[in-house]
Amino acid sequence: MGLSKVEALVFGGPCSHFVTGFDFSDSVVAIRFMPMEKNRQDDAAFVDATFADAVILRIWTDPEQAWEFPLDPVGFDSEPCGQRWKFTLFCGGIEWIWESAWPTLSLPLRP
Repeated sequence: MGLSKVEALVFGGPCSHFVTGFDFSDSVVAIRFMPMEKNRQDDAAFVDATFADAVILRIWTDPEQAWEFPLDPVGFDSEPCGQRWKFTLFCGGIEWIWESAWPTLSLPLRP
């Protein structure tokens, strides 16, 4: 199965990523991703995605399953919703669903 539109943007191709942070404040969803093959915790490895004008629609957690960062995304989907987008990020024991503008990225520094 191919990448969703948002996965292609954030992951930059068929490279798997961990979710290392998810924050919602001041109507902004901010998610930090780290490529799995980097296997290191330095700023050059991270991709930060910022979703402006966000509204959280649902956060679901599996009461039977503990979760902590980093998370392995099972799916990251996007679908148009008028002038905005609806996003679903599912990482096993937790799922975030929100509407927002299309994300902007802060890419890792290249050597």
